[in-house]
Amino acid sequence: MLRKGCWRLQARLCFLYRSVQVSKSGHRKLVSCIDPSMGLNEEQKEFQKVAFNFAAQEMAPNMAEWDQKELFPVEMMQKAAQLGFGGVYVRTDVGGSGLSRLDTSIIFEALATGCTSTTAYISIHNMCVWMIDTFGNEEQRHKFCPPLCTMTKFASYCLTEPESGSDAASLLTSAKRQGDHYILNGSKVPVCSPLRTT
Repeated sequence: MLRKGCWRLQARLCFLYRSVQVSKSGHRKLVSCIDPSMGLNEEQKEFQKVAFNFAAQEMAPNMAEWDQKELFPVEMMQKAAQLGFGGVYVRTDVGGSGLSRLDTSIIFEALATGCTSTTAYISIHNMCVWMIDTFGNEEQRHKFCPPLCTMTKFASYCLTEPESGSDAASLLTSAKRQGDHYILNGSKVPVCSPLRTT
């Protein structure tokens, strides 16, 4: 027997599943999982609308071909970056959008209606750019963030290892400082989009 909380979650997921409507083009109509009681402001509703329309026009019609042909849709991602989706968490002085985590979750949820796997990559790219913006020095921020925010360069992070999977506490890869540089030792597989990252 399901616990009371699990039952509510299952009921909510079933409702969401039934409420997702698919048009003739194969694109779902927007059904947000974000609780309306959060009180999205007008700007957030606009983010959602722009991202959903972009997903419907640029992503959904192409997602099957991208998957079948194992394509990395560079041009589409650069169009997404023109809307500010290449550096959503990043400060504006280096080309980012300077948005909050809630703003970004609204955007990614809407983009995922067009292509979940491509949206997953865009979110990973954004996490990487955020790390440089947050922990990098000024020289690094100004060198790396602008081309990453426009997606003329791409980023990825390497977490999963053969022995420990994605359990961050069990990772074996090490970074040891040696003079003015670091020596990295370890194995990472798989890496999302390793051939196109900076």
